[in-house]
Amino acid sequence: MFDDVEPVVRLNGIWKSFGKKNVLKNLNLTVREKEVVGLLGPNGAGKTTLMRIIARYLLPDAGTLNFRKDQFLTERSHNVVGYLPEKAPLFDSFTVERYVRLVAVLKAVPQDLVSEKVGEVLNAFDLRHVSRNVISKLSKGYRQRVGLAQAFLGDSALLILDEPMSGLDPFQLADVRDMILEAANKRPILFSTHVVQEIEMLCNRSVFLKDGVLLEVSGEADDSALIEVCVGVPDIDHLKSLINTASGECIVESKSIGGGKYKLRLQISSAQKPEMSKLLANNGELMSFREANLDLEARLTSLREKAP
Repeated sequence: MFDDVEPVVRLNGIWKSFGKKNVLKNLNLTVREKEVVGLLGPNGAGKTTLMRIIARYLLPDAGTLNFRKDQFLTERSHNVVGYLPEKAPLFDSFTVERYVRLVAVLKAVPQDLVSEKVGEVLNAFDLRHVSRNVISKLSKGYRQRVGLAQAFLGDSALLILDEPMSGLDPFQLADVRDMILEAANKRPILFSTHVVQEIEMLCNRSVFLKDGVLLEVSGEADDSALIEVCVGVPDIDHLKSLINTASGECIVESKSIGGGKYKLRLQISSAQKPEMSKLLANNGELMSFREANLDLEARLTSLREKAP
C-alpha cells in the first residue's frame, strides 16, 4: 500500500550512546504518509531516545535523519514534528488556554489563525470547560489531554506520541483513538505504547525495539489478517452492512454470544485494521479486536527470544 510513496522521514544507520552504553545500534526506520506505526519494546529499550532523535531534541552519534523535501514540508519547515514526550512539557502556573496559545506562538501558527487553531484542539480534546483552570490543578488525565492538544496543534507533517494513552480513562481512550485515526488521514504517526491492544487497533505497522536493535513485527508483507472481534451492538445486520460496504465481503464468521454481544471474524488487509477498528467503535461497543492467525503477542514473544 505504501511502497510507492516517498517516506516522510527516513532514518539510516542511527547510533546513539550514553557513556559506554549503546542505546541505539545501526537503526533503520521509515515512516510514510498516512501510516500509523506502533513502537513496542521493554522499558529501557531506547524508545524514548529514538523518538527524541526524530523530534530533533537529540542528535545521533552516527547515521542520518532525513525528512522528505517537497512543497508540503518546505511550507512547514518550522513545524515538521508534533511531539508528545512521555511527560508532557506543561507550565503548571499557566491556565490551559494560555499554555496552548503559547505553544501556537512557538509553532509559528499565523497570528490571525491562533484563536481558531487553539479553539479546535481545545474542543477536540474536550478541554473547553477547563480552559481557564490552572494546569497544576488538573487531574492526570486532563494533563495528558493538554499534552496531546499541544502535540496536535498546528500543521506538522509527522506526529510523535510517547505513551499517549497514559493516565486516560476508558472514555478518554476512545476519544484519543479516534483523534489518532483522524489525524492519520493527514499526516503519519509514530507512537509508543505497552498496550498490545492499542497497536492492533490503530496501527498499519508495528516495530519492536530491544537493546537498541529495531525489528519489524508486521507490515505490508502481512497482506491479510484474520481479525477476531467482540462487539456489542443493537442491530448486527446494520453493522454487517457497514463492514461489507467498507471492506467488501470480509465477514468470515458471525456468532451471537447473548446480551446484544457478537463475535465476528473478519478477513481484511493489515492496512485496513485501523479504519475497521474505528468503524466498529463508532457503531457499537468494541470490547476486543485481535488477530486470530498469529497474534501480535505471539510474534512479540518470538521476537523477544530472537532479539539480542
